[in-house]
Amino acid sequence: MINHRQHATIRALVTGTTQRHAAELVGVCPQTVSEWMGDADFRRALADAQRDALVDAGGALLALAHEAVGTLREVMTDPDAPPAVRVRAATEVLSRVGMPATTRTIPGPMDTIDADTDERPIVHVTITPELADQIMREQDPD
Repeated sequence: MINHRQHATIRALVTGTTQRHAAELVGVCPQTVSEWMGDADFRRALADAQRDALVDAGGALLALAHEAVGTLREVMTDPDAPPAVRVRAATEVLSRVGMPATTRTIPGPMDTIDADTDERPIVHVTITPELADQIMREQDPD
């Protein structure tokens, strides 16, 4: 059975405080906290509290991630945002979903039509994060 001081100690330890500081916070000597750390019930309660804290933190991060994606979406689709900023937002989205480079096949310029086939050559363009950064620097030298 865990007493109220042990619960308070566990709450302090879960927040990242040291055993010594937790002892000061709950009014026991550091040796007492060390002894509690040797108790199976205390360790189990501490592990449960740590797991709960991680779950809570994960939920909070997930909520923030949704907001961050919304922010990137707003920047990417804002017609008033500088092109370099929009490219950077798009690059961030792609890099976060495991797509660090994108290859596109597009027709070449109209002035390069092959006289024999009447077709434009195919151009392969790969946009990497480095290329996106270079485009941003060229468009926004500040």
